[in-house]
Amino acid sequence: RPPRSTLFPYTTLFRSEPNTGTLEPGCGEKVRITLDPTTIKTYDYYMTVNVPRVGDNLLSMPLTAECKVPEVTVESRELKFDECFMRHPYELDLILVNSSDILSAKYTMAPQDPSTKVVAEVETEPSEDIILPASKKHVRVKLRCFKLGHLRLPMLIKVTGSVLPPLQVTITATVCGPKLLVEPAELVWGTTECILDAPRMITLTNNRSE
Repeated sequence: RPPRSTLFPYTTLFRSEPNTGTLEPGCGEKVRITLDPTTIKTYDYYMTVNVPRVGDNLLSMPLTAECKVPEVTVESRELKFDECFMRHPYELDLILVNSSDILSAKYTMAPQDPSTKVVAEVETEPSEDIILPASKKHVRVKLRCFKLGHLRLPMLIKVTGSVLPPLQVTITATVCGPKLLVEPAELVWGTTECILDAPRMITLTNNRSE
C-alpha cells in the first residue's frame, strides 16, 4: 500500500505497478515503485504489503528520497514583437534556461488572464514540458493583437515544486493598422465654371505589405 501526501491527500506520492497480484510458491515478481514528488522536501515513508484474509502490514519497506528543484531562468525578461499588424499572427521564441548540471525541471505556462484577451491573445507551444539538465528550452509564443497602440502583456511561467514566485516575462508590441497613402496631397480646382461639375481624382493606396 503506497503512502499518500499529507499536503495533497488525494495525490499518491509513490505508485506501485502492479499493486496487486498472486505469488505461486517459490516464485517472485518485480514491482516498479514510482515517486511523484509534490514539494521540495525529504521523503521518509514506508511501503506496506497486505495479504487478503491473512493480515495487513505483514511487510513494510522504507522509502526515502530528497526532492530538489533546479534554478530556472529566462534568457530575456522582455519578448519584443516590435511592430505588429492588428489581427495578424506573429511568433517568437521564449527561452528557458536550466542551470543545474544534474537535475531536470518541469515548467508550466500559466493560462492567460481572460480579461486581457480583448487586447491580445497569446498561445504557447509546448505549454508544459521538461527542461533537461544544463540545457535550454525554446517555447514558441504566438501573438495576435486586437487594439491599436502600445502593448505590454505579462506572461507567467511556473516551475513545478519551486517555492519561488513564477517567472515573469513581459510581451511588448506596437500594434498598427492599415496605413493609407493619399495622392495627390492637395486638390486644386482653380477657375471653374459655375453650375458645371468639376470632378477631380484622388488615389488611395494601402501602404502596408501585410
